[in-house]
Amino acid sequence: SSGINAEYGHKFAITSVSWYPLDTGVFVTGSTDQQIKICDTNAMVAVDNIKLNGHIYDISMSKRTSGKTTNLVAAACSDNRVTVCDLRSGSATHTLRGHEQAVNCVTWSHRNSYTLLSGGRDGKIITWDIRRARSAVCYLDQDNREKEERAHNGAVTSITQTQDGFLLLSTGQDRKLRCWDIAEGSNTYTNFGTDCASLSVKKMQSAVSLSPSSPSWSIFA
Repeated sequence: SSGINAEYGHKFAITSVSWYPLDTGVFVTGSTDQQIKICDTNAMVAVDNIKLNGHIYDISMSKRTSGKTTNLVAAACSDNRVTVCDLRSGSATHTLRGHEQAVNCVTWSHRNSYTLLSGGRDGKIITWDIRRARSAVCYLDQDNREKEERAHNGAVTSITQTQDGFLLLSTGQDRKLRCWDIAEGSNTYTNFGTDCASLSVKKMQSAVSLSPSSPSWSIFA
């Protein structure tokens, strides 16, 4: 087999893969076997692994090439938490609590190296600042109501940002596609047309491209 040696691979489904920004020969994987593995493409083996307490549904590597978050990977887990791990020490550095159900997706902010965003089965999208004792900074609400915390009526299935990090795109089991102003923590009420009514309830990935006039999105099942 030309793949990673089975002896060092995951026992169950791989849910997410992310390249290590400091070394293009290294990538990181997350799996429902509750493990994050660091894989070397040259040796074709997993050289290290980090064991967490829940199934891992998504991971996100910090894209910073310098600074304190350079070696951090965030994991969206079935234990209702976002767990941040340091690849150098192989241990968890932060446990972010705020979701009431499993966390489906997570991403590092493109604009702030200490900021994370996550979406969960509880319909919540949370903005986190890992420097704070109470890390949850903002809960997005679809109706922009204060003290409300419902981004979608049903699980949040995917989140992604525009390249400049100003806007967040989210999809949910309510078959809605929403666009958020990250800095304001508000729903922009962007009208994506009737095609969005046919969105699958399965987890999707979204690609974002920018044009001089406006951002555009493509959704992939």
